[in-house]
Amino acid sequence: MSNVKSFMERSKDFEQAHYSCRELLSNQIQRIDNFVSKWLLIAVAVIFLVQASGFTYFYFELTKLRKKVDHRYFLTKESLEDIHRVKIEKGKVIRDYKE
Repeated sequence: MSNVKSFMERSKDFEQAHYSCRELLSNQIQRIDNFVSKWLLIAVAVIFLVQASGFTYFYFELTKLRKKVDHRYFLTKESLEDIHRVKIEKGKVIRDYKE
């Protein structure tokens, strides 16, 4: 029973061992901390730039697609008006030019 230590002594031994390990590895921990903090900031900035460029690209592509669809709808509407001799607005026939 003489080699059984109290909890306070065990805790003190553990804390002392922990601090000695931390002191031994302080330089490596500091380098890792600097490395991670710098590259994490750079990674977040790169992700932000990629997302912003992607959103602008898709915005302009969507705008071009809408223009194409509007133009094709206009051509279809115009040819239907010419064939049937009517006036179409908002998808409804509003005027009939037949004799």
